[in-house]
Amino acid sequence: DKPLLQLYAGICFLNTDRIVDARNNFEAVSSGDLLFKNEGLWYLALTYLKENKPKNARDILSKIISYSGDSSYKRKAEKLINEIE
Repeated sequence: DKPLLQLYAGICFLNTDRIVDARNNFEAVSSGDLLFKNEGLWYLALTYLKENKPKNARDILSKIISYSGDSSYKRKAEKLINEIE
């Protein structure tokens, strides 16, 4: 129930190749608290890339681009989606 802790736990899991745990944390963060939604989506996209699932990553990056206004995550997502394609 603590999105910031879930976000940090997900990052730790991602860095230690505990992909399923990372994905679960990022999905929880991005579907819950609006404060960390972009962060959760960004790291979820990175998780999919680490799993070699570029289509899933593109879908998430597209969400970031359409929902994020003029945030730094939108710019990162635009850059990364171009690199994937």
